[in-house]
Amino acid sequence: MSVYKTEEEQIDDLKRWIKSYGPSILLGIVLAVVGLYGWRYWNTYQHNRAVKASVLYQHAVDAYQTKHNDLLTEAVVTLQDKYPRSPYAQYAVFIQAKVAADKEDYSAADTSLSWIIAHSHDKNLKAIAGLRLGSVQIANHQEKDAIKTLEEAAAANPAFKGLALIKIADAYLALGDTASAKTNYDEASKLLPDAGNTMPTLALKLDNATST
Repeated sequence: MSVYKTEEEQIDDLKRWIKSYGPSILLGIVLAVVGLYGWRYWNTYQHNRAVKASVLYQHAVDAYQTKHNDLLTEAVVTLQDKYPRSPYAQYAVFIQAKVAADKEDYSAADTSLSWIIAHSHDKNLKAIAGLRLGSVQIANHQEKDAIKTLEEAAAANPAFKGLALIKIADAYLALGDTASAKTNYDEASKLLPDAGNTMPTLALKLDNATST
């Protein structure tokens, strides 16, 4: 008996193999094609969204530079509505918060910065928004709220803890709690070893808290 199968036997074997495995192979091919198409579509979709968000952000920057606050608001609202998770939306809201704070509209600045904290996935942006919100709350005589906000900012990103502690100390000093202020200034100076050169006001604040 020949060890080689006849052509007819080989054809029969192929038919049986296709019958057994053909559907699953075909399904795998279909899924692979769909997955590749879906991946390309998703990347294109995300790219297009990023481009549109960046254009709106540039509109916000232009409006800020030309002092057209109505156009700034329009760009920010659109970004918040359509692209709330985009960093461009958060950057634009930072601009809006600055405009509000410069006008001493602390309530509006609080709303903008709180929005960033709620929507950003970037721990750096969340921490920066928290630091600025803390400053706004101190300026608005909401020192206890500021302390809570700043503690949350430090927790969101420990890299900003030293800066947060300085502002926390400022809040305690505004409350008349010089002991807590000194404790936080001290801790901040330890976390920011070069603060004497980069932040000369820290030493002055520490001296004032110590002598009070």
